[in-house]
Amino acid sequence: MIRMVEGNAFYLDPILNLGKVGGVRCRLLVTSQPNRKQAVDEAILAGLERIVATNTAPKEFSLFVTHLSNVGEIQPLIRWMRGLKGVTAIRATIEVEYIHVEPWLEGEIKGRLTSRSN
Repeated sequence: MIRMVEGNAFYLDPILNLGKVGGVRCRLLVTSQPNRKQAVDEAILAGLERIVATNTAPKEFSLFVTHLSNVGEIQPLIRWMRGLKGVTAIRATIEVEYIHVEPWLEGEIKGRLTSRSN
């Protein structure tokens, strides 16, 4: 948080109202062999149809958030990912409810900026 404030960072956080669009939002945490991580990330990014967000920066894992039509799409997706050369583990979770924390984050940033200026 401190680095974000000092660096004047910002982020985009898409809000997807699942009640209006239907389907499910699935978070996939993918671990792969270090020497294959980039190739795995590229294959997954090319293969996912409805990407909501990604984080491929960590060296240990990558996070992919995708919107699926129904829960029945999750198992075939996991099987496909497990078949990619270099994938060592996958953890999938379904988001039932998404709580946006923008007001909390705004308060944290304002509080830290205020304390820095004092």
